[in-house]
Amino acid sequence: MNTLDNPGSFTPYHLKSIRMITSSVLSKFKSGEFIKAFNFLVTESLNSWNKKKILNKKGKYYCPLCENHSGSFIHMSNSFRYSFNSVCPYCSSRARHRGLLFLYKKEISGLDTESRVLHFAPEPVFYSIFKNKSFRYQTTDYILEDVDLPKQDVQNLSIADDMYDRILSNHVIEHVQDDIKALSEMYRITKKGGKVIITVPGNFKRARTVYFENLKNNGHYRDYGIDFIKKLEKVFNKVEIIDLNSFDTTGELAIPKRELVFIGIKL
Repeated sequence: MNTLDNPGSFTPYHLKSIRMITSSVLSKFKSGEFIKAFNFLVTESLNSWNKKKILNKKGKYYCPLCENHSGSFIHMSNSFRYSFNSVCPYCSSRARHRGLLFLYKKEISGLDTESRVLHFAPEPVFYSIFKNKSFRYQTTDYILEDVDLPKQDVQNLSIADDMYDRILSNHVIEHVQDDIKALSEMYRITKKGGKVIITVPGNFKRARTVYFENLKNNGHYRDYGIDFIKKLEKVFNKVEIIDLNSFDTTGELAIPKRELVFIGIKL
């Protein structure tokens, strides 16, 4: 696998044909994923119906990553929720990516030649903002091959202490068994005064995290609730929370409310 297999691949998103939708729905039903099958049928049917609208470059929605307009973004779903107007058809960015663009730019603006940034499971939609910067930018992952530091398990990193000023982790730790260990490793390799910028999938109106017995839910061990903050507070000296919706002042980015980013700070 490589980074083009990631969400936010900076490649066009291919809308599914009726045949592909039918095949996927039947496959999900056969495996007993009834809610996931129904939700998938709803969102993909809407996408098919809205195809001309989605590809309308004079539409009301705007993606700041590829700088294209759309009449609608692509709808997505899983067993837990619908994500309407989520995926840009031209670069495959999700709503979170469109908000993180502004946050990442802000967080790297003061970095100098001695600074270092580490990006877990990097998304190509962000590469342009790190290109030709004075600080050192590195990518890492356990599975992806086209990264600077391959085969790095976030639960047990072979990286020295106090190395990085900024660590970016976007929808990563839900895929590992021990998220506290992963957070602790990120803390360990962060410099004093540094920040770890984290997003995770979840429902932050819900009090508690949901844990899964298997990995059928997109390879996730957890769907987080707002109690994720308590885990962060066990590891980091200070925790800040930002709603990415705050960057969408006109609504054209289609970033929903409570699309939260958690920033762990090492003092």
